[in-house]
Amino acid sequence: MKQLTTLAILLSAFSLGAQDIHFSQYMESPMNLSPALAGTDASSARANLNYRNQWGSFDKAYSTMGASFDIGLMRDPNKSAFLGAGLSILNDKAGTGGLNRMSVAGNLSSVIEVGNKSYLSVGIQGSFNQRSISMDAFKWDAQFQNLSYNSSLASGETGGSLSKTFFDLGAGLAFVKHGNSSNLSNADDFSMIAGLAAYHINRPNQAFQGSDKMNMRYNGFLQMSFGIGGSNMSIQPQLAYWRQGTLQEINTGMMFRYVLKPESQHTGFERGIALSIGGFYRVKDALYPMMLLEYGDFALGMSYDVNVSSLTPYSQSRGGFEISLRYRDLNGLVFGKPGQRRML
Repeated sequence: MKQLTTLAILLSAFSLGAQDIHFSQYMESPMNLSPALAGTDASSARANLNYRNQWGSFDKAYSTMGASFDIGLMRDPNKSAFLGAGLSILNDKAGTGGLNRMSVAGNLSSVIEVGNKSYLSVGIQGSFNQRSISMDAFKWDAQFQNLSYNSSLASGETGGSLSKTFFDLGAGLAFVKHGNSSNLSNADDFSMIAGLAAYHINRPNQAFQGSDKMNMRYNGFLQMSFGIGGSNMSIQPQLAYWRQGTLQEINTGMMFRYVLKPESQHTGFERGIALSIGGFYRVKDALYPMMLLEYGDFALGMSYDVNVSSLTPYSQSRGGFEISLRYRDLNGLVFGKPGQRRML
């Protein structure tokens, strides 16, 4: 029964134009959110790792991994413009046949300062993609005899492995305002990230056989952080919207952040510690709590989707476990030159 349900879900994904990979912790996967975010972090550079396991009640359910790195290039305190560059990798695998998608993308942005610690960025993305599936791993109805499976019987279906490669294009626009504090304390501080992006602009053909052009994906996002005066607390509302073909997704929620230990403002040797806890709702799909622990330049995020859609009877309300890891100020790690550590 699990195999039949999983196959039905996979087939429905094909018929809906193969909805894109994305994470519940979408702000922790910046290059997948918009290429315009490349190089816009307040630190010298950042790296992000993501892992998601979805629909654990199904046999061989979706497993998604992502990694990205981005950096600001040619930054000069005396100039208001610079470039951003990033590299991102996504891999998604599901089902008995190991339906797999691998994407390697390069991101380039042009960033200009438009106000005090406020930046406007335009970015483009080019990616190489490969999809594959093993048809030999499936069991077909022609191979059942007297209700028993016999692998020696001919399936009558195309066997072997199928593979498809294609090139994809994306573009985005982002506005980023960094907070004033350079340590782990957001009292009386405000920061914001907002943007728009479009992917599959060239509508590549992703079909193993024949033609199946990908629908363009549009998305918008907003994250703000408001410091509560006279305390180490801040609130961080978030909102994101995706649309691809006839499908749309609305995701909204809020994090509450508390600085447990402020970072040393003068030497930077005493690492700050902050804990954020919140909840999100993906409309008509899932509810999920989230926790983010920050220690200096590191951040570890965890979330768990509780399915509330029409799939609930099959998923048993089990959605997806997700974990993220972020590191900022890679210049300081590699060259021993610590940079700014503002947290958005």
